Amino acid sequence: MTPIKLDLEEDLEVDEKLLKASRLGGFILATTDSELVRRAREIGVPTLSVGRGLKIRLEGLVP
Repeated sequence: MTPIKLDLEEDLEVDEKLLKASRLGGFILATTDSELVRRAREIGVPTLSVGRGLKIRLEGLVP
């Protein structure tokens, strides 16, 4: 695996950095934070999350 260097502003909150990095890098954002999933959905970032009954959900990717 090759590390990816992104030039993100230092003063951003962690959630903002995750959203921005995912959007700019074309990454899938994996989280259990439902608020972060909602925000990612709003800006079109694909997400991988765990739902009720431990179901794994992948949202926002179209083959």
